[in-house]
Order: sequence, then C-alpha cells, then structure tokens
Amino acid sequence: MSLGAWREITDVYGGKITKASYRLSDRMVTVRTSFGSKTTHIGGHTPEQLARTLLRELVSKGRA
Repeated sequence: MSLGAWREITDVYGGKITKASYRLSDRMVTVRTSFGSKTTHIGGHTPEQLARTLLRELVSKGRA
C-alpha cells in the first residue's frame, strides 16, 4: 500500500479542542501535531478511531 493522503482530525479531550493530521500507510496509522507524532499498527480499529486514540495519547503527554 502506498502512502495515504494526510487527513485532518479534531478531537475534544480534557476540555481542549485539538487538531492534528493522520494517514494510513501499510496498515500503520501516523498522527502528527506541531509538537510530535505517533505511529502504530492498525489492528482491529478504523484508521480514524485509532487516530483519535493516538491524538489523545499525545495530548495526555502534553505533546499536542
């Protein structure tokens, strides 16, 4: 699978609205913010569900 296009995602977590970009490539989802990025294998989730989870992990670590 070739690199997918970056898509925008917005989530509300901890009372904060956060925007990021994500893409799917070779069954891996990558989320990027201005402070960092995180990648993981897609597993049994949709790419958007997994992107929201990764975004929340970045926010909880203060990196979004």
